Amino acid sequence: AQELMVRYVLKRDYDWKDGDEQAQKEALRKFGDFGKGWRPCYAEWLKFLAALDHLHTKGMNVALIAHAVVGLFKNPEADDYNIYKSNLHDSEKTSLWARTKEWCDLVFFFNYRVAVSKKNAEDKVGKSTMAKGSRARMVYTAKTATMECKVRAGWSFPDAFPLDYGQFA
Repeated sequence: AQELMVRYVLKRDYDWKDGDEQAQKEALRKFGDFGKGWRPCYAEWLKFLAALDHLHTKGMNVALIAHAVVGLFKNPEADDYNIYKSNLHDSEKTSLWARTKEWCDLVFFFNYRVAVSKKNAEDKVGKSTMAKGSRARMVYTAKTATMECKVRAGWSFPDAFPLDYGQFA
């Protein structure tokens, strides 16, 4: 397994050696204008996913972990709202997150259990609301208005369950 991982995922050829500033500048010029680097990165990301596919066909399970950010969901039917999503690059033309989400069989969201309460029923959110968190971590598996999750057909999970490391040991 380790040999496959090194051969198909980690072993890469780079355009420069450490300390070779001229080669670094030349390689960066290939990206074009500022902010356009995601296009060549997208092509490399597709190669990375293909390499992970190869490992999967060899019987290996693949798990990708990413940080989450709060992003805006542009709702075509009503007002836009915030949603938790991956911190991978996400634009209309070169979305690493959209392509990765398509590739994955399972997309889970891990978070602490949080309850929000209002001091007065007529108060608006943020004025006098309080968040009460716990140390209990949860795994969310179902897509909701606040988080992007996915369970491909053939898998069965509850919508949410406590993260208990004892189950994985």
